[in-house]
Amino acid sequence: MRALLQTLQPEALKLPENLLAQIPPRAFGMSRSPEIIRTHTGLTFDALAAAEAAANLTVTLLLHPERAARLVEYHARQSDYPGLEEVVDALLEATWFTPAEPGYSGEICRAVAYVVLYRLMQLARDERASAQTKALAEFKLSEMRSRLMKGKRSKSAGRRSQVDYAIRQIGIFLENPADISCLRLRILPPVHRSAAVIIVIVISISHIKLGVGF
Repeated sequence: MRALLQTLQPEALKLPENLLAQIPPRAFGMSRSPEIIRTHTGLTFDALAAAEAAANLTVTLLLHPERAARLVEYHARQSDYPGLEEVVDALLEATWFTPAEPGYSGEICRAVAYVVLYRLMQLARDERASAQTKALAEFKLSEMRSRLMKGKRSKSAGRRSQVDYAIRQIGIFLENPADISCLRLRILPPVHRSAAVIIVIVISISHIKLGVGF
């Protein structure tokens, strides 16, 4: 679990500036394929979207409805095994409740935190999930919202806006989980395996060349 959480940290997701400087804008008129990550910056390479896509791979695996159901069952049968609540708590602590550094690292932290939020929402309304899995996911969203509302206000505009936005989004979701029209465009699509592999390889190579360990 600790190893997986490390893949969500900025140190594992940042691409060096000298590499980013070598990635040209996408040629006009070229169609997008499943191997191309979804970006928010138009033609230019989106470094935050790359981090978001890589983090999405880890979080999607951790919060897969069938895996979540196994966590509930196995923890009930053997208390030494981590339960779903423990996994969700670890995810939230590593993302939403870990102070973010300023600049590029801070924006990566916020991008990853949104992935965790939307995947947890998705788990709470996933038809494949067991009733207790959905109940725990919804409970953790409610608990997260209360904690964010009671937390100390940050001096950072980025952090304040992130917290306020999450509080509103969770409130809308909890009021009517079946109607997620407000979230439909924001919940990330599954990462295509080829795209995920490419992202991980590029990030890994960049860290190896810089002598950065994971």
